[in-house]
Amino acid sequence: MGSDLFSFPFQASVWGTVAEWTTVIATAVGLFYIIKTFNSQVEVQQSQIALLQIETDKFVDEKKPSFVLSEFDFSRENIDSENPDIMVELRKIGQPDALDIKVSAPKYRIENVGEMNVYREHDNLMLLFYSVDGQSTTKSFHAFITSRDRYGNRYRQVSTPGLI
Repeated sequence: MGSDLFSFPFQASVWGTVAEWTTVIATAVGLFYIIKTFNSQVEVQQSQIALLQIETDKFVDEKKPSFVLSEFDFSRENIDSENPDIMVELRKIGQPDALDIKVSAPKYRIENVGEMNVYREHDNLMLLFYSVDGQSTTKSFHAFITSRDRYGNRYRQVSTPGLI
C-alpha cells in the first residue's frame, strides 16, 4: 500500500497536469505583482497628498489679501461723545478678493462707514475708532484684520495705522 504521491513518474491523477500547474504558478505571480502595484499606488497617492498640501500652503502665502490702515485724524481736541477718536481708511491692496472682513483693536469700538461684501484691489472703507473707556490717548496701537478668500482660507493681519 504505497502512496502514489511520491511515485515516479508523477501521476496526473495525483499531481494534475502541466497546464493546471502553470495556471497556479501564473496566478501566484500575478497576485504578487498586483499587490506590489497597489502598494506602489498607495505611495504615489501619499506623495501627491503631500505635494497638494505644499502647493496649497504656497498659494495661501502668495495670494493672501493684504490691507493698509491709514489714519486721517488722531487729535482728541474738542472731541465729544459723537465724534470718533480716530478716523482710519482701510485699503485693500493686491489679489485675491477678500470676504468677511472684520477689524478689531483693543480698547476701541469700531464702526464702518459704508459696507462692502467683497473687497477687491484698491477698494477702501472708512472706519471710525471710538475709545471704549473715553480715556485712550494712545497714538500707537495694533488693529487686527481678519478675512477669508473665496476658497474658504482664513487670514489674519496685524496692522498699526500710519498717519497720512
